Amino acid sequence: MMNIIGGAIVPGLAVLCLLTKGTQAMAQAPQKPAADHGPLYRLVNRTGKFDDAECFWSLNDGKEWRSFAQEPTVTCPHGNGRLYFRLGAAPRNLDDRDARWDFIEYASENSETWHGNTTQVDAFCIPITIEMGGKRVGIAGSRRALFDLFRKDAPAPFKNCVKGDAWILSPCRATFGAGGADARYFDAYIDEVWAKYAQERKTPSGKWIGKVVDGALTFSPIGAGKPVMCARKPTTQDAFMGTGVLATNPQFCAAINRHVLADPADWHNADAFYKAEPCNWYAKFFHERSLGNKAYGFCYDDVAEQAAYFSGKGGEVVVTLRWDSEPTGK
Repeated sequence: MMNIIGGAIVPGLAVLCLLTKGTQAMAQAPQKPAADHGPLYRLVNRTGKFDDAECFWSLNDGKEWRSFAQEPTVTCPHGNGRLYFRLGAAPRNLDDRDARWDFIEYASENSETWHGNTTQVDAFCIPITIEMGGKRVGIAGSRRALFDLFRKDAPAPFKNCVKGDAWILSPCRATFGAGGADARYFDAYIDEVWAKYAQERKTPSGKWIGKVVDGALTFSPIGAGKPVMCARKPTTQDAFMGTGVLATNPQFCAAINRHVLADPADWHNADAFYKAEPCNWYAKFFHERSLGNKAYGFCYDDVAEQAAYFSGKGGEVVVTLRWDSEPTGK
C-alpha cells in the first residue's frame, strides 16, 4: 500500500568552529541533522477491559512485545513497516486467529513527517484510531456493536467472515478463496460486463466506449484521454486480493469490488460505490463504520482516495486502542 524509503543519519548537534584570518574563532549556528527515526508514537488504552499491563506493542513482527505499562511511548523507526498490537495472550504466530491482535502500517521520512493507515485488508480484530496534526482515521466504535451489526446485516455469503467473537475475516480468508463455497462470487458479474461490451458500445454515462477484443476489455474516453484496459477476465480471487491479472491494475480491481465495473465514469464517484450486489460487502461495512468513511477494506481501496490513510507532520502520532465501550470524546 505504501512504498516510502528513508535513509539514516547519526543524530546529534554539532558546532563547527572555523579559524578565520586574524585568528578570530567564528562559530557557525548549530544545525540539527536529519533524524534517523520518525515521530513519537503515544499509545493510548481506551479498551475499558484490559489494563495497560495487558496491552502490548511490537515493531518486529511480534518477535518481542512491550506493554503499554512498561513503555507507553515508542519512537517510530525510519522507513516503512507495521506496528503490531495485542491484548492479552501473545499469538503463536501472525496467522493465529484465536489471540487478539492487530496492526497499523506506517512510512516515516524524518522525525516530523509520517504516513500511515489502519487496515482491514486481512481481517478486523481491534478498533484502532490514529491521530496526528488534526487528522484522524480508523474505527472508534464499540467492537461488540460491530460484530453484532455484521452478523445481523451481512448477506448470507459474508456471514462466514465472522470467526466467533475474535475476528471478522476478509472474504478470501473465509469462504471466498479458491475452492471455497463462495469462490465464484464475482464470476457472473465479471462475465456480464465482458458480455455487455462484446460489441463496441457506449457506457451508461455516455462518457466512455467499451469493447472486448481478444479477451481484453478496454474503455476509451470519448474525446481526449487515456484508455483503461484489463487484459483478460479476472477471477473472484483476483478481484478480492488484487492478484493475477489485477495485480498491477488497481482501477479495475477497485471497480469490481465496488460494483461499478461497467462504467469508468463511476470509478471515482464514491456515491456510486456498493449500490448493488455482488460487491465487497465486507469493505462496504467497514467504510460505513470508520471515521470519515475511510477504510482499507481491500488491497486497492486507496483508489479514489477511500483508504484510511493520511500524511501528517508533527512530533507525535497518537494510536488509540478500544474494545467494547463506545468512545466518550477522542
